Amino acid sequence: MSETKVSGDRRRKASVNKHGGKNNEKCGECGLTVKDSNKAVSCDVCEVWFHIECEKLPEEVYTFMHDEEAEGVLMWYCSHRKKGCAKLHKYIKRIEQQQVEQMTKQNELEGKVNQLREFTAQEHDKNKEIEVRMGILEAKSVEINDVLETNAKNDRGFENRLGTLVARTVGLEGKVDYSRATGSATEVKQEDNTGKPEPVDKLIELNAQLKEMENTPQVIALQEVNPKHFRYERITAEYNLEGYDIIEQNLLNKEGRDLSKDEEKVQKTVNDQEKADVHSEQFSRVFIKEPDRGIPTANKKDGNTKKIYKTRARINLRRHSFPSWVVNNWNGLPEWVVNVETVEKFEAKLDKYWKNQE
Repeated sequence: MSETKVSGDRRRKASVNKHGGKNNEKCGECGLTVKDSNKAVSCDVCEVWFHIECEKLPEEVYTFMHDEEAEGVLMWYCSHRKKGCAKLHKYIKRIEQQQVEQMTKQNELEGKVNQLREFTAQEHDKNKEIEVRMGILEAKSVEINDVLETNAKNDRGFENRLGTLVARTVGLEGKVDYSRATGSATEVKQEDNTGKPEPVDKLIELNAQLKEMENTPQVIALQEVNPKHFRYERITAEYNLEGYDIIEQNLLNKEGRDLSKDEEKVQKTVNDQEKADVHSEQFSRVFIKEPDRGIPTANKKDGNTKKIYKTRARINLRRHSFPSWVVNNWNGLPEWVVNVETVEKFEAKLDKYWKNQE
């Protein structure tokens, strides 16, 4: 009967036909002329006028179409165009539905695009952080390479110094072997080897360990363990102190000192020590303060100068743990022998004293 669609001409055509001014129009159904007094409507598709009686259009519909509220809202099709318009209307509805679906998909795609933009921005920030960290790692790598090069140089320098120490130690061992062969250990002059390793085999072992080390070499303290049957201990000086002199001696260990109460056992221990010296010379450096009792002191009085010697200290056997014959010989020396300024003068006077005794 009628289809709803916006039509601005529908009201205008019906109004013109109703109030006059539209003549010589024929009805598309009956073929009669449509007069101004007739109630007729025009098809919005073919624009042909039809009597409402011919199209069987209800009176109330015709009245509603002339109402101002229906202006621009309704679209009317004749019976000849109704089928085609119905199909067209379905197509339009389908297109509208597809358009709605496309708009929905477009909105979803826009949401995904926004998410991708946010993700891209986050990844960009992460890439910047990674670039900053890579710069820091490169700087650290350069520092590590510099440290490794420095350590390599230090290792080479340490190996060179170690080789020098080994050579010096070998020379010292040669002197000790010579003293063993001649039986005179006092003729060997002790060099100032403070802080230098002494056993050759220990130095060779240390050198092998340093070659296997990959990191910075560590300082290894060497400690020599004497056999149980040796009753002697090594006393090694770490520093050369001013006013002190180095004298080579073989000292009894704690076990030997405990026997000092019995003179016979002490003498037996000394004899065992002398026998052990034939197989292994255990030299140790003992710091003994240079006696200032033999150093002359200027005392000017009335223009005269005289030498003053302090009283010589006596050696206590139990305190120093020396053999009795050493204590007796020392305490028996005259003052003119022991009151000297240097060791060389003491040796010279001691030789002179022994010659006089002979």
